[in-house]
Amino acid sequence: MKYSVPVDDLDNILSEDERNLLSELIPSRCLSNTAILNKLLRVVVADFGSCRWDGLWEVVNEIEDGQEVFKGAQILINSYYAGHGKERIKRMLDTLCHEYGHHWTLCWAMEYLEDPLAKRYLLTFYKSRNIFRDVLHYNIDYQSYDEWLHCDKEVVAEDFKYFFTPCSEHLMDSVVGIGIPNIRVNYFLSRMVHPDSV
Repeated sequence: MKYSVPVDDLDNILSEDERNLLSELIPSRCLSNTAILNKLLRVVVADFGSCRWDGLWEVVNEIEDGQEVFKGAQILINSYYAGHGKERIKRMLDTLCHEYGHHWTLCWAMEYLEDPLAKRYLLTFYKSRNIFRDVLHYNIDYQSYDEWLHCDKEVVAEDFKYFFTPCSEHLMDSVVGIGIPNIRVNYFLSRMVHPDSV
């Protein structure tokens, strides 16, 4: 069965080829499996304005028996910052790969950890990444670009992008200087087995 991710182009700016590139990138060129693909409900491309983000991974919950239950997520790509021509689709693909890094790592965390969005990422990751001694220097969330650069969930998403997608530039290495992730990080990320996967 060939998978593709639904792409909603709210402003009708994508050509058919660009829409297909975005739709087929994750199932065909990124580390994925059926369980994780089923939790990626859609990718939304729209002009969200100068909100200071290129992309966003957004949780989708439903109410069951009076409780919020995690059903999946959607990825938002802000075309406002994407530019024009070939540069536009290149930047959107890079953003999609980073946000898919969140999808892989945070969907797993939502299944196995208690309230993962409000806590530090696993200390195993900090140790694998050789940033354990700086654990207090990393944030669980962010309000500014500097805080984004030092948010553990952003580092792990960039690490995933570096190893398991075709967009292998590591943005935080060049800006923060934390270095390229090592083989232990690769192992840590690749061993995240998602429920219902084979």
